[in-house]
Amino acid sequence: MKVLTALYLDKRRKKSDGTYPLKLRIAFQKERRYYATEIDLRPEDWQKVNSTSSNSELKKIRGKTIQIIQEVDGIIRNMTEFSFLSFESLYLRKEQKPIGLEAVFKSHISLLSQQGRAGTAESYTNALSSILSFRPAIQFEEITPAFLNEYESWMLKRKRSLSTIGIYLRSLRTLVNTAIENGVMKREDYPFSKRKYQIPVGRNIKKSLTKEEIATLYYYSTPEFSPKDKARDFWFFSYLANGMNFKDICRLKFENIHNDTIVFQRAKTINTRRGNPIQIVAVITEDMQRIMNKWGNPDNHPSNNVFNVFYNGISPLRERQLVKQFIKVTNKWMQEIAKDTGIKGNLTTYAARHSFSTIQKNEGASIQYIKECLGHNSTQTTENYLNAFPDNMKRQFAQHLTTFKKP
Repeated sequence: MKVLTALYLDKRRKKSDGTYPLKLRIAFQKERRYYATEIDLRPEDWQKVNSTSSNSELKKIRGKTIQIIQEVDGIIRNMTEFSFLSFESLYLRKEQKPIGLEAVFKSHISLLSQQGRAGTAESYTNALSSILSFRPAIQFEEITPAFLNEYESWMLKRKRSLSTIGIYLRSLRTLVNTAIENGVMKREDYPFSKRKYQIPVGRNIKKSLTKEEIATLYYYSTPEFSPKDKARDFWFFSYLANGMNFKDICRLKFENIHNDTIVFQRAKTINTRRGNPIQIVAVITEDMQRIMNKWGNPDNHPSNNVFNVFYNGISPLRERQLVKQFIKVTNKWMQEIAKDTGIKGNLTTYAARHSFSTIQKNEGASIQYIKECLGHNSTQTTENYLNAFPDNMKRQFAQHLTTFKKP
């Protein structure tokens, strides 16, 4: 969205000499802010500033106003992502005070919300809350390798996972990079590097089901159209559709269906991969078609959702709420099924995605293939995502180590 700049004669408060302050007005995303310019004018002089008949004094003022606008436009043009906080730190450099991390976080969270990225905004909000709990009123200059190591230790003592720590610190790193690009923080003070501090990467352990457990779940009998029946059907739809995330299932439209395939882009990457979107292709199996016929929208117009979880004109925040509720209800009934069948571990919607990828791996699928199915940007992400090979497979391979004939 474009940033609009203009000079404005503020007539709300008249000075003793009959002049009014000339202010810089910045407008961005329905918000306006005003900044002093140290120029005071009478209304009639302000009207004459840009005219050819202005006297020498007014011509000097006109030169100052042109200089102000050029300086401001230059600052805004060089910003990678506009925010009032970053702009103020650059434009008001002489009066600059230490920049508080909380203000930068809230400015970015507000921008994410306006862009409709409710889930990402919630993640940044959680990160901010955690960091402020550890160090209230922290300034950018305090974000050092020592601080990051102390924060990681503090989180681990509170039994927070490496995955959670990584998510929070990647949010922080994004804002640090923006602060450096906008001149708020010095590049030499960048704390995230191999020689300074590296963000930990969590390892996903045993979140997938075995083929035997999936077979048990597949043949488990549920009353037709019951909550258990619906939960199991949508779990299997996710599992069969390349481990499709439940938000993507909710957003799925009939226009995404091409003959016997579903072609879609993950909602998670729509705003981050605009120039190079990753298209995921999932083959529609008989079970997937049965589930769509059973629970799907009877009106298959291309613009309609396949499943009636969302409605037209839904806000990003309401969309987020409905997805969370859908997942919560599904997980509740899947846990009941786990108790009935004796399946161990957490039988959640997330386990469907992990089960798809891990079983593909154990069946011999390449990392590149699984990467494309999941919609990952790199094979490293896929490798970090996958479970380790199961113990029974390791035992089988171990036996092969001595399966040779005596010389």
